[in-house]
Amino acid sequence: MVVDFGYLKVFLNSYFTSRLWEYPNLVVLCFDKRSFLILGKAHFPVYYESIGKDSSFAHSFADQATREFKKKIRWKITLLYRILHFGVNILYMDCDVVLLKNPFPYLHSVSSVDLLVQRDGSKICTGFMYLVSSPTSKAMMRQANRYIRRQAMDDQDAVNLAVKKTRMPFLFLPSDAFPSGFRFFARHQLAWDLKNSPCVILHNNYVRGEFGKELRFKEMGLFSIDLNGEYSADRRYLTVERLDMRWLKQSLKDLARLANLLERTAVLPPFPCRRDNGEVPFCNVCHFDLPNCFKDVLGRFRSPVRESVFFTNPLVPEAIKAEERNNPIYSFSRNCKASIRYETSFPPRANHSNSVICVPCHNSLFQCVREYGKTVNSSVFRIFSL
Repeated sequence: MVVDFGYLKVFLNSYFTSRLWEYPNLVVLCFDKRSFLILGKAHFPVYYESIGKDSSFAHSFADQATREFKKKIRWKITLLYRILHFGVNILYMDCDVVLLKNPFPYLHSVSSVDLLVQRDGSKICTGFMYLVSSPTSKAMMRQANRYIRRQAMDDQDAVNLAVKKTRMPFLFLPSDAFPSGFRFFARHQLAWDLKNSPCVILHNNYVRGEFGKELRFKEMGLFSIDLNGEYSADRRYLTVERLDMRWLKQSLKDLARLANLLERTAVLPPFPCRRDNGEVPFCNVCHFDLPNCFKDVLGRFRSPVRESVFFTNPLVPEAIKAEERNNPIYSFSRNCKASIRYETSFPPRANHSNSVICVPCHNSLFQCVREYGKTVNSSVFRIFSL
């Protein structure tokens, strides 16, 4: 793996979720001294390779397709070529890959070629590839390195062209076990969708930005770090059961405004999938705005918005979870129907004991929720809709 300070959080999640310490011969290649010192102090197996004048790009998360991102990934090819030249076999994976199962039994079962790669449509994806050091693989990577140095190609174009140029035999990894992010999230949206899944990896591509990647990992229950107490700290939360899916972007803006006014941390509601996604009933919010995942809207929350399955995380304090299970859900709608127990098909809340309380509203729905919310002292303020 390669990492810099800008991708440190994404790397740490991949490391701990994948349990990478269980794999021998792991090496983490650092592009900047800051990440090298941080990881080295924590006894990670790190190697520092300065990328010279481009090191300024190493301190921030670079979105896909930006100039900064392309410069970072070009260095990846140079480093892999150098390692391969020493006769070392390489399993390379990007920081946004999480291992769900040990990939080596399958990788070692194929001996007919020296290059096994993830498929990206009809092309090679360089975010997950297994290279056996051989004259053929060295020649291919030498050519790829020439392309990125002389023609300023990105890593994926360079490898695809180099494989074609050198006529190197290769095999695509089976897509049911090693899917692209596009294929994976067509069948998996939330944590329980992984049950009985054949997937060996989750490559969280086809989404841009650090927040979108993090949110999808979190919704899949594959986020294993608690930086700055984002799970364990005592906070005041705001939950909503339904948002208007016809105007989802505006609904998210309203939720951000309300959460900010009440000084609460909002938790996303369950989102019913579109009819064209028949694989799963509920979707994460990124599904409705790819590849950007409502980045401009979700950035409006002063306290970062939490995933819909937030309260299932074992690091959330039990007292907070108890409130989420038992606190009443307030409805300010004119069509409100009070009930002793709110019925929902959303799995994390199926066994909850929340009642629905109707609150008369003579102003706009937003104003009523805001004014009533100011009087609620509980840690979890639950509303039906907004």
